[in-house]
Parts: sequence; C-alpha cells; structure tokens
Amino acid sequence: MPFKLLFSLFALAGAASAVTTGPYEIGSGHYSNSFEDDGTFSLSQGQSTAVVNQAIACNVAGSGISLNNAPFQFQATSYVPTRANDSSVLIFGGTSIRIGVPSSVTDYFSKAGASSLTVNNDTVLSIQYIGYNNSETLKSRRNTTSIVQLTGASYTNASLGFFDIGPLSASKSAGLLTRIPSRRLIYKRDQLTFSLSAAGKTANVTCPAGAYPQNFGALNVANLPLRPNPNITAVISFVRTGTMNPGSPPLNSTSVVSDYRPVCTFTGIGKQTIEISLGGYKLNTPISTSTPAVFSLGQSNFWISQGLISFFQNKYPSTNAVSLTLSAFNVSISNATPSIKNLLPSGGYPASAASGNGSAITFPSAAPSTTYPSATFTPLASSIGKGQFAILSFDNLAGSFKLLDSDSAAITTVSFSCSEGAGNFPAIVPFSIA
Repeated sequence: MPFKLLFSLFALAGAASAVTTGPYEIGSGHYSNSFEDDGTFSLSQGQSTAVVNQAIACNVAGSGISLNNAPFQFQATSYVPTRANDSSVLIFGGTSIRIGVPSSVTDYFSKAGASSLTVNNDTVLSIQYIGYNNSETLKSRRNTTSIVQLTGASYTNASLGFFDIGPLSASKSAGLLTRIPSRRLIYKRDQLTFSLSAAGKTANVTCPAGAYPQNFGALNVANLPLRPNPNITAVISFVRTGTMNPGSPPLNSTSVVSDYRPVCTFTGIGKQTIEISLGGYKLNTPISTSTPAVFSLGQSNFWISQGLISFFQNKYPSTNAVSLTLSAFNVSISNATPSIKNLLPSGGYPASAASGNGSAITFPSAAPSTTYPSATFTPLASSIGKGQFAILSFDNLAGSFKLLDSDSAAITTVSFSCSEGAGNFPAIVPFSIA
C-alpha cells in the first residue's frame, strides 16, 4: 500500500495545549494512539519529521542549453520510522521533494517565450539505505506533472512530488537484526533526475549524489520484545502523522522532530508509556574534530493521555491532573563523544503547570522562543574519513509527576524513569562524518 495513502488514513493531530511546534514550525511530532495495536499489527515504534534544505549541484542538458554543476536548491520533507525490531516485516515512510530551479535555467525558457514551466512526469529519486542489504539503492518514481509560473526570480520553486521511502522487508528466516547487523539504518539521497519543459523546449536535469548526500533520517533496530500483546504476529513501521507543510529551515540545514512512547517505570505503581517528542536543528556540514556536531534549538512535548491519567487513578483515584518535573533528558550518539549527554541545563527547569487529559507539557515552558542548551559532540578519530555517520538518539529520561485532584490539591509525587536499554532507543537525526 502506498505510503501517502497510509499517511492520509492515519494522520491525526490530536487535541493538546501548550504545544511547541518548533524549530521552524517543524511540527509537534504527536501521533494518535488509535491504531497503535489492532491485535495483529504493532505499528510505528518511533517516527521523525525532518526538513532538509540544501544547495546541490545538477547537470542540465537540452537543445541550446548545457550546464554542469548548476546551483539548484533541494528541499526534502521526510516522514520516516526511527525504530523497528527484529520482527518488523515492513519499514517504510515517504518524502516530499521541492526543487529550486536557478535563473540560469529558467532564463533559457523565458527567452523562448515561456511564462510558465512544466515539471514532467518522469522524476526518479534514488534512495540509498545505508546498513540494509549491503546498503542497497532503490528507485522511487512519480508519474505526475506540475506547472509553475516564471517570475524572473533568482530561484523558481517547483514540487517534484511525494516519494515512497521503502518498503524494506524482513522475513521469519532473516529478521532485521540479521539484515541490519549494525542495528542502524540511514535513509540517504542518491541520484535525482527530472525534466523541465516549456515553449517547445525540454531540459533534462541530473543531480548526482555528491560526496555528502542529504540524509532523510535514521532508524535504530531494537533488541526488545515486540509489545505485551501476545496476539501480535507482525510489525509494520511507518509514520502516521505530522504536518504535510512544515516550515523551512535556512539553506544548508535541517530541522527535525522525533517522537516515541517509551515504557517507563513509576515508583510504587508499575509501568506505563508516555509519548515524548524532541524537536531540534542542525547544520548539514559534515562533522569533524574541528567542526563538531551541534544539536541546537531543542524543545520537547510530553503528552498527557487518558491512559496515563487512568494509570495514576488505579492507585490514586482522585487524580485529575499532573505537574511534571524533569531530572534528566538524555540523548546518546554513535561514533562521537560524549556518548551520552543530558539536554537539561545544570539548574534544570521548574515544575510544569498542571495539565490534564488531552493536553501537553512543553519543556522549556517558553519554547520555541526558549530552547534547551545546544548539545555538542565530537566525532571519534577512528570514524573520520570512512563515510560513517553519528546518529543522535533518545536515551534514558527521568523525573517525577506531582498528582493533583480536581481542586488542584497535591495528592502525592511519583518518581519515574524511562530506560529502553543501550542501542534500543529510537533515532533522532544523523550527522555525516567527514
């Protein structure tokens, strides 16, 4: 089933308050619980929305035009799963591609008398899956056309369409831990080809991958039990929500929001899931010892679901709302140091305002105008010059919930921690290592 159809079936914004959608209006990351488990399939175990905005070099060929390394602008808005496990039978997502066509190309058509430009129905996006089946490359095609007006601008933006990422598959005889032995998968752009037509002229455009192609996202393969439901027979990992029109980060950078639901341990009560999102920003420059990885503009949402409130009510029936205090929000990174970093400032943040069912708690509370301190990571010397990646992922999280009754009186405070085990957390965003 095409990803875009699945996206339309499962997209649901969800009711919430005090939600941050930053940075650059990337979105909240929230997804609905409605289709988490239908008794047969366990769906997404983590997801990300990322907008990659990058200058790329393309070759243009046609009657009367021949350009090498013409400066196009490439923007990909990608929706990808960020975690699967050995039993996952399908992994797929999608990406919406826009291209900025430079005036050196549009002038070719304008001089022929054209006032508009047609993107033909022959676009092919090749995607390389680093870490899967010897890092194979698959082609995704779009058989649609689009027309844009020529205005004489330095760049004319045109949609190339929505492209499936995957599906990638596993089988009973060879699960994902076998197919992805590194337990890490990178979705990366390979060659892009398309053609433009107007006034009886056609220009064929080829955009090679280049030395450091754009990364659409990353996925970690967890060595975890599937889900507590014994009736589940398969796992499908795909993205089920997000805005189809997030904002754009500056050129040569990426904005991202990653979301998942860890199983957390609550002292004296038991285990329960919490949905958590983390948004942030990075430059697309390959990292090195002199230009380390920087994850900045970090901000989070914690979703207060009916399931969470009911969980507290099992022991404290008068629970009506909660206030959250964080003591640790750790992220981890591969092939770089420090391997784990707490995103919270040294003094932490005050407890959140009281929040009830259907709302969200945002940290920092003034996000997106106030964000977590930037987190900096230096690639390991052993990873330099080998075409490797540093994948930033979620890690252990801890804090406490103050339970409140309908009169906002405190009932008790419950400490909690969320630990999935090393290597089992969903990915957030990958950095290319120079």
